[in-house]
Amino acid sequence: MAPGLKVNIVRKSVALILALAGIVALVVLTVSPDASKVDAQPTFSYVTFYGTVTVEGAPPEVGTLVRAKIRDKICGLAEVQDIEELGIGYTVDVKATTVERGCAGYGDTITFDWVDPFPEPVFLPCAQTGVWDPTKQHRLDLTCETPQTHTVDLWQGWNFVEWHPDGCKPVEDAFATLDVLDVAWQYEASDQSWRSYDPSAPQELNTLSEICSGDILIVHASDNVVWEQQ
Repeated sequence: MAPGLKVNIVRKSVALILALAGIVALVVLTVSPDASKVDAQPTFSYVTFYGTVTVEGAPPEVGTLVRAKIRDKICGLAEVQDIEELGIGYTVDVKATTVERGCAGYGDTITFDWVDPFPEPVFLPCAQTGVWDPTKQHRLDLTCETPQTHTVDLWQGWNFVEWHPDGCKPVEDAFATLDVLDVAWQYEASDQSWRSYDPSAPQELNTLSEICSGDILIVHASDNVVWEQQ
């Protein structure tokens, strides 16, 4: 082969390699995310709730505790204090699930209870619930009392029952003492749909998230039992 021909082949090969490298670089630049835009997206580690506290109709002692929970997981803890311009109250930071697995995500329901740790721990649920939303201010005045117990007779099979306790409660807490529950259904008149809760199903498949005073439920029980609602 002539020397000139070899030089031309080498030059063409180098040019082809450089052209391919340019195409690859263009594709990478096209599909790669804009790092500045990714970094600019806000992230939230917690949402702060605050307000007054009333226990059994009176202000509790300073130094007692308020707990914030996602289902049964404690995601915030604060001492009751005498707060200027507020009175006997609390300020609690409720952690995000990105900080501690199982804690709050956007739209999750937060429940609260009051704790007197001495001499032996006493736990009283609070009637109010909050929603984990980092875009809003969250003042929530808590009233915490000994829960009233209502008993309902359930028979094996299908039952029409009413939820009696005041306020609203996460469905997992409402059915926590009902070991014979197979499934519960509730009709939602606002959008004319049925919502269900199956304790054995994955959480994402359950469409019934909370129960409120006066709600009518269709409950399937695996055995006869007296259901203590509280």
